[in-house]
Parts: sequence; structure tokens; C-alpha cells
Amino acid sequence: MSKILRQIFLDKWQYKLVSILLAIILWIYVVKEQNLNIMLSVPVEINNLPENMEIANDFKNSIDVLIVGRRDDVAKIERKNIIAVIDLKKAVAGENLIKINRQNIKFLPNVIAIEEISPMQISIVLKDNSHTAAQKVKVK
Repeated sequence: MSKILRQIFLDKWQYKLVSILLAIILWIYVVKEQNLNIMLSVPVEINNLPENMEIANDFKNSIDVLIVGRRDDVAKIERKNIIAVIDLKKAVAGENLIKINRQNIKFLPNVIAIEEISPMQISIVLKDNSHTAAQKVKVK
């Protein structure tokens, strides 16, 4: 019995050691290259709200973003820094349907792909408050 074990483990041990090392290197390579899918909840930030306008509805203040990337790239992401920026510079009074795409998502590395964004658009209702501001000035 000991002779059989000796043959299995000690005969040609150099080849066996090289085989184990190659298997470990290959395993590390495959794990590193493996893609990872993660769903992130990303907060929405409103920029450039026109003067004399205010938001008149409750809109969803976060969106879900499904990202795909190599495991090591995804692990490096600073998740708390990722935001969805909505620019209201061209918005008008009334309902504005704002489409959300890759350009709206800030601080996400280019090596990470966005597979899905939900919802793909947000409805923001703007109300002109210039009349109420003028009335407040007259009261003083």
C-alpha cells in the first residue's frame, strides 16, 4: 500500500507540481476574466432647474441600473459616487418626460457596460412660480 502511495505522489513529482501550478494560474485567469452582472440603485440628481420654476410632482428619486463588467472592474466601482443627472435647462412649465441613458449616469467607468436602466424615463412636472414670487414681493 505504501509503495502505491509513493508511486502516486512521489514518482515524477516535478510534472505533478507543474500541472498543479498551471491549473492554479488558469483558474485565476478564468475568475479574473469572468463577467459580473450587478443591479445598482442610483440616486437621481436634478440640475439647472429654470428660475421661477418649481417641481410640482413627486418623481422617483432613484433608478435601477444593471451593469456588466469584469469582476475586478466591478469590484473597483465606488458605488456611493454613481448618480443619474437630469438636466432641466431646456425644460418648460408642465410635464417633461426626461429620457435616461448612459450619458446621464455619472462616475461609472467606461469599462463597465450598462445592460438596463429602469425606468428609462422620468416624468417631471414644472410649475411656474413667478406669479407667487411677485405676490410675495408685493405683500412686503
